[in-house]
Amino acid sequence: MLSFTSIWTTLQGTLSGINGTLATIAYSILVVTLLLGIYQAFLGGSSLRAFAVVLLKFAVASAIISNWSTFFNDVSQFGSSLGQTLLKGNVDMFTTWWTQIQTIFTSQSNWPSLMLSFGFTAIYSIIALASSVVSVLVMAVAFKVLGIAYAFWGGVLYCLGPLLIALAPSGLVSDMTSAYARKLAEWSLWPALYALFITLMNAANLSSLTSAAQTAANTTTLV
Repeated sequence: MLSFTSIWTTLQGTLSGINGTLATIAYSILVVTLLLGIYQAFLGGSSLRAFAVVLLKFAVASAIISNWSTFFNDVSQFGSSLGQTLLKGNVDMFTTWWTQIQTIFTSQSNWPSLMLSFGFTAIYSIIALASSVVSVLVMAVAFKVLGIAYAFWGGVLYCLGPLLIALAPSGLVSDMTSAYARKLAEWSLWPALYALFITLMNAANLSSLTSAAQTAANTTTLV
């Protein structure tokens, strides 16, 4: 599991307590949309195919709602698994960088030795250290915002899911179900996008704080 998804894992365990309430409301909506779907099929010429499509949508929606927690967990796990696959063994750098910056600041007794630990001297050491510290702080804030946004949007999708899926049988409102499915798919792929970002950073030799500092210093030297 990618580290930024841990907030969502905790939140999902809490939200599972409202499954009964969500299912009750969703089934009520599902009955109404089933009747609307049958009525629309009747007005459209009473074709057997139209009735079959309505009944199929009803059956699928009912099955998903009755197993909502498992279904949603499978969707989120798919994205996390895809992210792990795309990561291809590269380290999740937020954890690595944060651990390294803590180690550097607690293990060094003075600023000169701290700067020399990066393998540079004078002004380049200061630039390397400053750029590394700023990068870690920015990354820490961005990482927390990402985790909170992922958990918050996941919670919204979790709570609204059964209600929007229950709209599927009726052609009048089934577009809302389709839109929800697209948003759910996009959210589930956030870990994959994060993994691609980490992979690109590893490819740019930013897998550790020391290598990032060296890259920053080398860039400054070229400039």
